[in-house]
Amino acid sequence: MAETILIERDGAIATVVLNRPEKLNALTKSMWQRLGEVFPATTSASSRASARTSTRHVPTAR
Repeated sequence: MAETILIERDGAIATVVLNRPEKLNALTKSMWQRLGEVFPATTSASSRASARTSTRHVPTAR
């Protein structure tokens, strides 16, 4: 089973990615809980934070 919450780091920038494209990244209860663990772990006293939501377009065959 693939991870549904991914963390990508680039220097001081941490990007949290929802990885559930087959369900259009709809959050499950366990994903909400994981986000509650992830966000505090990715911040420090000197960091700034912002949140952005988007989807990575996954083409589907018709």
